Amino acid sequence: MFLRFLTFIWCLIAPITVLPMCNLCDVAQIAYIPNSNQPRAVAFFNSTTGPNCLAIANQGTNTVDVYSVDCNNPQAEPIRIVTLDSTTSKINNPVGVAFSPSGCLAVANKGINPTGTDNTVTIYSIDCTTPQANPLAPAITLDNTTSKILFVSSLAFSPSGCLAVGSGLTDPNNSAVAIFSANTIDCTNPSTTPPAPTVMLDAATSKAFSVNAVAFSSTGCLAVASGILGLQGGRVTLYSADTLHCNTSGPTPAPTVVLDSTTSMINLPISVAFSPNGCLAVSNSGNNTVTIYSVDCATESAVSPAPTTILNAAVSGIKNS
Repeated sequence: MFLRFLTFIWCLIAPITVLPMCNLCDVAQIAYIPNSNQPRAVAFFNSTTGPNCLAIANQGTNTVDVYSVDCNNPQAEPIRIVTLDSTTSKINNPVGVAFSPSGCLAVANKGINPTGTDNTVTIYSIDCTTPQANPLAPAITLDNTTSKILFVSSLAFSPSGCLAVGSGLTDPNNSAVAIFSANTIDCTNPSTTPPAPTVMLDAATSKAFSVNAVAFSSTGCLAVASGILGLQGGRVTLYSADTLHCNTSGPTPAPTVVLDSTTSMINLPISVAFSPNGCLAVSNSGNNTVTIYSVDCATESAVSPAPTTILNAAVSGIKNS
């Protein structure tokens, strides 16, 4: 059922027509994975040379399961490749998973310490062709001090391999997103010490705070969904790939576009996703809608765009988004 839901959401933002809507998708369940325990996040790695990898973050068991999945063969059962655990793998309350373009797996570990000092992002070298009998140790660990990982809420890789890590910290005076260059988080050539971010997105200049979700477009633009849970409003900020300083350190970037709570109808955004042609979908938990935009985050604009499409409970059956 969960796989069907993901496919339906993808159908909504796939570039089938000029507007970010499409015809009904041909959805069929090809696999059922029964042993997940309170799955919080999932991520696919679509390999061009081997099987696809599926990572599932299980908060109930404090683990991350990685499977080999053949989406084109309904008869092929998913194969468990490895289970990342809390001891060897250092999994600690996983809230997000993401694969890099080269297949490295990053896990956002929110931890259990109320001060956030046990927050980490652990990165693993995964081979989805060979099952592992034992848990893997992280190749790289982004920590609370050098890497500035604090109250981690989300993470995403850019097409070039840069990593954005969002912080759910509600203090607007602290940085909200840490950007890491691809060469410092390469699991095949790991750094011996925790890397520092090349740039930090903050509330003052970058207009990002209490981050709930981050996502990259196919051209490397970054969307950041900000909003304090339980409060109305919030915003989604967009940043040009040219200003993110993925490869070298640079100044804190300002957003090129800001989606606001008035014109853009943002209302406590908790998830964002780009289509291949750059359409942006935002899940608004404040009013149970999904708003879709045609945006160009490479061009600076002082005007907040209105949504091109609004999915709601009355028309689209959106509930508790």
